[in-house]
This record gives sequence, C-alpha cells and structure tokens, in this order.
Amino acid sequence: MKRQEVLRRSAPLPCTALLHEAALRMPYGGPDVARPQLGHLLEVGEQDPITIRVIHFTSPHFPSNGQSFAYAVGPVSQLDTVQLDTP
Repeated sequence: MKRQEVLRRSAPLPCTALLHEAALRMPYGGPDVARPQLGHLLEVGEQDPITIRVIHFTSPHFPSNGQSFAYAVGPVSQLDTVQLDTP
C-alpha cells in the first residue's frame, strides 16, 4: 500500500504493468476473490498515468519467455534498467 502512494499524489509517477492473460484467468482464490481484483485493475487502469497491458495467450511476442523480470524507468531514459531473475 505504501508503494501505491506514488500513484496517488498530485504529480503521480507513470506506471506501466504487463500482465499475461494466464495471470488474469487463474482461478486462485475463486470467483469471490478474482472478481474484486479484476474490478480493481479495471478501475486503476483508467487513471492517468497508469497503463495496464495484457499479453494474450496467442501473442508470438512474450517478454522474457516465462522468466520474471523488472524494468526500471527513471527520469533519464538512457539509464532505464531491465533486471532478469535467472540462475
């Protein structure tokens, strides 16, 4: 919750989230858990400057091929960083 404060301040930071369709379709917790979570994503995705992108099951372009990664964006684009969690 503390990290979300940067999205709610008067000059919020831009945020782009990449979600695979599988993450949205997992039945974890059942419909009573999934419904409010999906509703929250819809609500948050309508806010500026938040962008939520969904990678479709059939997409031939999938970043990191199933490995987790982090993309850190800073005020100077040349210093943007991608971190891959690999052995």
